[in-house]
This record gives sequence, structure tokens and C-alpha cells, in this order.
Amino acid sequence: MNNFIKIINKYIILLIIPGILNYLWSLLINQVYFNIDNKFISQIRDRIYDDLESYAFSIPTYFSFIFHFIIIGFLIYDFRKYKLKNVLLTCIATYFFPILGVAIFLILYILKGNEARDNILN
Repeated sequence: MNNFIKIINKYIILLIIPGILNYLWSLLINQVYFNIDNKFISQIRDRIYDDLESYAFSIPTYFSFIFHFIIIGFLIYDFRKYKLKNVLLTCIATYFFPILGVAIFLILYILKGNEARDNILN
């Protein structure tokens, strides 16, 4: 059971970090771009905003993709470590919805543990 808790904690942390980074990035962008009262600085901000708009607001998306791939890497490692099947299905699900991929892994892990326990009892 202790091993199961460690696995859950690892994936919970990996699922929470992109949300926190997205929130912090939004705060930073709001502070830099939308809280300027000086008219001259405001005009400079608008020029910079026009040039960097596509880059500044897409950075959280890149963070999310990076963490999707990190989660996929950990899932592949854990699937091999615990000798579970359906790796490809879980990786595809994780790419689109990371929490779904983690849920699939945890269900398969629990079922594998139940099978092992049933084999010991029989």
C-alpha cells in the first residue's frame, strides 16, 4: 500500500505543477501588460504587446506539452517496472487528457495487485 501511495503522489504532483505554472504566468502577464498607468510606457507596452503577443500567451501551452511528455515517460517506465499491458492506449490517453492516462495506469496497477493476491491465496 505504501508503494501505491508513492505512485499516486508522484502523478498528483506532476498533474498540479502545470496548473501552478500557468497561474503564475497569467499573474506575471497581467502585472506586466495591464497595470501600467503612464501613457508613454503604455504606448511602448502596446508595441511590445503586438510583437510578443503570440509568444507570451503560448508559453503555458508549451509547459503543458512538456509535462504531458514527462507524465508519458513516467508512465512508460512504471508500465515496464510493474509489467502491465496497454502501454500504447494509456500513452495516447495521457497525451490528450493526462488525468485519464494516470487513472488507467492506477486501475491496471490495482487489478495487477489483486491478481497477485488471488494467486497467493489459491
